[in-house]
Amino acid sequence: MIKKLRQKFVLISFLSVFVLLAAILSTVNIVNYVRVANEADAITLVLAENEGRFPGQNNPRPGEEGEMPGGKETPFDSRYFTVTYRDDSVVSFNLGFIASVDETKAKEMAASAYQRKGVGFYDVFRYRVSEKSDGTTIVIFLDYSRQLSPTMTFLWMSLLVGGIGLALVLAALLLVSKKVVAPIVKSQEQQKRFVADAAHELKTPLTIISANNEILEIENGENESTSAINHQVERMRQMVQNLTSLARLETENGKAIFARFDLSGAAQDVASSFLSAFENAKKTLTLSIEDGLTYQGEESAIRNLISIFLDNALKYSISRCEFSLKKENKAIVIQCQNDAKEIGDSNQNQVFDRFYRSSSVRGSSIEGSGIGLSIAKEIADLHKAKIKAYGEKGDFIIQVTL
Repeated sequence: MIKKLRQKFVLISFLSVFVLLAAILSTVNIVNYVRVANEADAITLVLAENEGRFPGQNNPRPGEEGEMPGGKETPFDSRYFTVTYRDDSVVSFNLGFIASVDETKAKEMAASAYQRKGVGFYDVFRYRVSEKSDGTTIVIFLDYSRQLSPTMTFLWMSLLVGGIGLALVLAALLLVSKKVVAPIVKSQEQQKRFVADAAHELKTPLTIISANNEILEIENGENESTSAINHQVERMRQMVQNLTSLARLETENGKAIFARFDLSGAAQDVASSFLSAFENAKKTLTLSIEDGLTYQGEESAIRNLISIFLDNALKYSISRCEFSLKKENKAIVIQCQNDAKEIGDSNQNQVFDRFYRSSSVRGSSIEGSGIGLSIAKEIADLHKAKIKAYGEKGDFIIQVTL
């Protein structure tokens, strides 16, 4: 349990930091990318409005260039080319302002952009497809590699720094998690010690009470009072036995010695012993146990788990119980299903809490301590099995997947 608690703490904390860091880095990089794309779009728009050239580029004189995106040096810093289409056919190229692209490459790039329309990136080129009033379509490619280079560098550096940061955070969480759960570990150890000590200390007074009650019955005969004492002593002994079982399971968790055994035979043996008890209670017990199933585990603990399930059904069922053991895919499923009062179609895992008894049962004549299903949960945890309880169409269902 403590190991799982540490794992959950580390996982939740790490995911929180990861989501926060990812959100920050994504926002910064997206804003950076959009800024670069908008700057490039502003330049290609100027080129589109001026037939693929900057204003005054043929005969530049002071004042002719007008307001230029990026400043007055933009025409001199920009490397671009254009391809003109008419009726889906290339009619002209303008490669005078770039040296790294020939007509073949320009035609290939333009064909791709012409199909997409609008604006976008083709490798390090920002393109714009613009339809002119004379029926031609001009495709402008602006080499934005110099502007994209710092953007990409920032992207990779932010990913590297973010990755290193996450690794450091994970290392720190692994170190801190032990201290964080230390109070819980201490509390749980104290709880275990209390349960074990209480179970041990209760044995002696119960033995004395029982012995004195027997003396009273010998001297004065059995009466209603001595019978009540015997009944309550037996209840307390059962509770002590359950507390002892809990303490033992908690101590052995992870240290139990498992061996392969005939699970089908063990289930049949335990379940059959309840048939007469159900019959006496005028309730039906239906068994569906698949033959030939074996399991690697602690046989006595699994037998106890099945017994707890059936004992719980015997106490709280209205008229029937169906017990099944079967193989589903690669897993073995033990299930106990019985009709019950006031059971909704919902999760009922609170029944595994120690000393839990529902309000409807607490006021009834049904005796119980609320420890039995807690023991079943400990047995399931000991075997690293999944256990759950839920309501379905008025039935209470407990299921263990081994």
